[in-house]
Amino acid sequence: MLELLKKENIIEIFTFEVENKSYFEKNLPHRPRGYFEMETFNEIMKEIIEEQGMGLCYMHIIRNEDNKMIGRINLSTFKNEKNELIWTLGYRMDQNANGKGYCSKAIKEVLKIAKEKYKIDKIMAGTAPENKASQRVLEKNGFKYLETIKDDFEINGVMVDTKLYSITLQ
Repeated sequence: MLELLKKENIIEIFTFEVENKSYFEKNLPHRPRGYFEMETFNEIMKEIIEEQGMGLCYMHIIRNEDNKMIGRINLSTFKNEKNELIWTLGYRMDQNANGKGYCSKAIKEVLKIAKEKYKIDKIMAGTAPENKASQRVLEKNGFKYLETIKDDFEINGVMVDTKLYSITLQ
């Protein structure tokens, strides 16, 4: 079901992003300038593959039973104000795959991989307050609500809050 990003997947991921662009932009921040140009996209993916090699992120493709790419689930890092490395979970599903249990299964699988293979012990995730489906998926997989961050990011010119969740892997 999950497959770690490889150079051979770049065109497939680009196609997935282009096909779902308008759907994603309804609920997620817009991609940076040039993201939907193949040359720029290729460079972004190569950087991610390099970061994977350094253990700073892990980008997985979610596949259905027919081996079709239906989503992405990523583990990424940033440093907080104390210079601690914080792991975050992000995911996006093809519009036609939503509500079919794929995302919940992918989160369960990536949490297992995170603990056993990547040796990650704590992961944060955020959703827009209106995204009840995403919140249910996180809670179903053991994430606990921490707090709401006001005006955290922008979607279509409107500042949106983030409901922040966390899980400790044991």
